[in-house]
Amino acid sequence: MEVRPKKQSKHFNKAAFLKSLTPEEYALCHATVTEFKAGSPKIVGVKNLKSLDAELDAEKKEAEKAIATPPSLANIGGGEAARTAEAEQAHAAYLASRKAVREAEWDAERHAAALAVAIGEDREITGVVSWVREDVTTENKWNLDLAKEHFPEKYEAHRVERPDIVEVKIGEGHPY
Repeated sequence: MEVRPKKQSKHFNKAAFLKSLTPEEYALCHATVTEFKAGSPKIVGVKNLKSLDAELDAEKKEAEKAIATPPSLANIGGGEAARTAEAEQAHAAYLASRKAVREAEWDAERHAAALAVAIGEDREITGVVSWVREDVTTENKWNLDLAKEHFPEKYEAHRVERPDIVEVKIGEGHPY
């Protein structure tokens, strides 16, 4: 393991930069842009847990409530909790459930991909899936490159130093 300081690049203060511009200068840093937006397919009939199984949803919410508030930095120097049979069983059950969860997720992803293939270039399959893919025009969109081009001195004046951070590199060793 290696711990070393790492220098950060300067931060650009966009809000202060924009405040320093006149309306004419502001307009030079903005442009009308047309971009292709694909989004993702919207599958009709997807239900949340509450509508699928209200009892399981209630059980999940109770389990979330049972967790104490998130730990604070105050417990950094805290001790180690005792290892109990109950904790070991919960751990084993959690690990065993991960395979089933990943298989179910992969199954859902496979079916979603099949629907994306089925829709092809069309906009929707009525009552099954829709997929909006279109050019979207945005008026007056901020463009950093235009700001740098038109106002290099003002741009540089609004870049501020950031403190160094600590970088931790962990050597994984040799894979076997």
